[in-house]
Amino acid sequence: MGQGRVPTGIEGLDPLIEGGLPRGSLVLVAGNPGTGKTCFSAEFLYRGATKFSENGLFVSFAEGRETFIENMLKFGLDFKKPVKEGKFEVLDLVTIKEKGMETVMEIIMSEVASLRAQRLVIDSFSAMTHAFERKIDARIFIHILSKMVRQTGCTTLLIIEVPTGSNLIGLGIEEFLSDGIFILKRTRIEDRLARELEIAKLRGTKLKETIFLFSLNDGFHVFPPFEQKPIKKPKRVKPISDSATHFSTGSPDLDRLLGGGYPKGGVVLIDIGENISTPKYHLLLVPTPVNFMSQKRGVMIVPTIGIDSDYALKIGHSYGFKNGEMHPFLRVAEGRTQTRDRNIPCVLTMESRTIKEDYSRWLEAQKELVEETHQPVLEIVGIDMIEAMFGEETVGSVMAQAATQTRRNGNLTIALGKPGSGPLSQKIANVSEVHLKLVREHGALLLFGLKPRTGLHVLETDVSRGYPLPKITPIV
Repeated sequence: MGQGRVPTGIEGLDPLIEGGLPRGSLVLVAGNPGTGKTCFSAEFLYRGATKFSENGLFVSFAEGRETFIENMLKFGLDFKKPVKEGKFEVLDLVTIKEKGMETVMEIIMSEVASLRAQRLVIDSFSAMTHAFERKIDARIFIHILSKMVRQTGCTTLLIIEVPTGSNLIGLGIEEFLSDGIFILKRTRIEDRLARELEIAKLRGTKLKETIFLFSLNDGFHVFPPFEQKPIKKPKRVKPISDSATHFSTGSPDLDRLLGGGYPKGGVVLIDIGENISTPKYHLLLVPTPVNFMSQKRGVMIVPTIGIDSDYALKIGHSYGFKNGEMHPFLRVAEGRTQTRDRNIPCVLTMESRTIKEDYSRWLEAQKELVEETHQPVLEIVGIDMIEAMFGEETVGSVMAQAATQTRRNGNLTIALGKPGSGPLSQKIANVSEVHLKLVREHGALLLFGLKPRTGLHVLETDVSRGYPLPKITPIV
């Protein structure tokens, strides 16, 4: 038997399991109906045949050969070419009745040898047991299969249907004889469909995490815990044009999710959940002000607590802005104690005596930007900062006035709500056109819309353009 690992080729999975499955292992893929077991296993075979030069055999007790090949096209897996090249085959045993365990095993082993298969999937053990006259035959089959897998080095996935409402996997013996157990589940997060992959067991593998989110969007995609990605070749950001009715968010993926971007003259609320650091939510937020300034438009910011103008300018460098280039278009509100002994052109000093005085100063600066650029202005407001400075009740009335001002002037306002700013966030939600929420689950960042209502989407970092953008994948 060959040593080492067999890469599954499933997007996102192999780095989580030390490069792949142990070669010559028997792995159970279990779950309720409709959780993605066949898609997972088919992807394992397809990537093996097309990417890793490993022939694969799919043994089906559940659906016919043509039905399987046709269904997999929906997930972007076209098996016709590897079939033609002799790298893949479907063994259709749907119609087998009362042939006995020995005959079934003989047929499978003969086909494995004929195809020189290095990857095998049996779909499913649950359906296969109905072909046996005796229950003991199913147990004997598992023993023989386990022995065959180890002798031939043919890495094998055995699909097991778990009845809805049950936690039992097959007959029980499979768990002891197998080298790995992957359990696929459907669940709910924020009252929206989510999918989980639990790695309950994998021989000889150190797992940092055991539960991950996944999606069946364009194939099987596992999402590791969120991580920032380094930019190897930094480039200048390329602006994205607006539509007649919407400002681009600066992210093609987010524009698509929202049907074109943020509405002109609109108010946007982004609620940020627990345990989400500043760089994480900035991945979603920052492309919008960057896109505005790339088109020489004004951006005004009341930062969230802990952020200042220095931080804002540093972020700009990640998108190719040079020193001083942002100053004509950026205004960052800071208290007088923050601006003491600092001379930064883009800082807008706020006295913080009354919110009305500071808001008047804000509007004056906004008017100056409009007169200088002859374009609309983006406002970004950290709710926690203004609430800490002026109190919830006073801020609420001014924010309502600001929303009216935004609509009248065709600008865009983005408010950032953090944990603890619930009442004020709700007031802003009531007057917003777009309401997004960012949460964290199993280490992954999840985005969903309350206005407009959307399903769950996973946020990852895309640096392929030479600057950070959110890659947004729906969980389907």
